[in-house]
Amino acid sequence: MNATVNIENANNQVLDTIASVLKSFKGIKFNIDKQVDYSKIEKEILEAEKELAQQRKNGTLKTYATTEEMTKAIFND
Repeated sequence: MNATVNIENANNQVLDTIASVLKSFKGIKFNIDKQVDYSKIEKEILEAEKELAQQRKNGTLKTYATTEEMTKAIFND
């Protein structure tokens, strides 16, 4: 017999506990597929990373050789 169980909003501790319980039964084969649901902030970070990569590719990304150079540019000194 096969069974499929979907668990939403589970953290790693819950999934590890379920795996431990299943391991205690001999002959049971199982697979836990951990799917990550990225939060809003994580999506924003990934989008910002894409934007930086595009700027780097276009040659429009401003970089600094030293922290002093960066500080002067930020604070217009």
